[in-house]
Amino acid sequence: MYSHFWFDAPASRLATYYAKGGAPVYLYSFDHVSENFDYDRAFHGVDEIFLFDVEPRFLMKRRDRNWQLDRRLTEIFADLIINFAKTGIPTPESSGFAFNWTTMDVDRLNYLSITDSPEMEVGFRWQGHVFWNWYARHLDAVDVGNLQRIAQLDKQLGDYQLATWMLLFCALFFFAILVGLACYCTRKEADDEDL
Repeated sequence: MYSHFWFDAPASRLATYYAKGGAPVYLYSFDHVSENFDYDRAFHGVDEIFLFDVEPRFLMKRRDRNWQLDRRLTEIFADLIINFAKTGIPTPESSGFAFNWTTMDVDRLNYLSITDSPEMEVGFRWQGHVFWNWYARHLDAVDVGNLQRIAQLDKQLGDYQLATWMLLFCALFFFAILVGLACYCTRKEADDEDL
């Protein structure tokens, strides 16, 4: 649920926004689950581990496993990014890939599922983003009333907070004076005999 709210919903909303504006959007979901990590799912940011071929220190790794599948995925993912940077298309005809990464269709939200054998799928993380994007649209549509009145109430609240702090400061100041007077008045007078 956390990833749906923070990652899936904004990603689908942003991709839809650009696609409606006429920009070619290539949407992907990194779905490869490495058998070399002690995780049973792909998590946020794992695509960077494979794209830059880094060995993360925060993950528990299994040393007895084979890294060949992960290396293959790194090569595929890097080639897709390089092709996109060179040509503006991740899978040009000369790439030699057995799949074709097409631009996203707003109605279908088609995306490339990146695994060791990538393939196009439909409905980018549908369960996660549909609710949150619907909820965000409804929150945007809420009438918050008179914004000037809200601003006025906010200023009044700030004034009350300032007055409260000033009152507290004055009370502490007078308390310190009273303690000082009490100490001064109860002190023992030095007798002439003590000198």
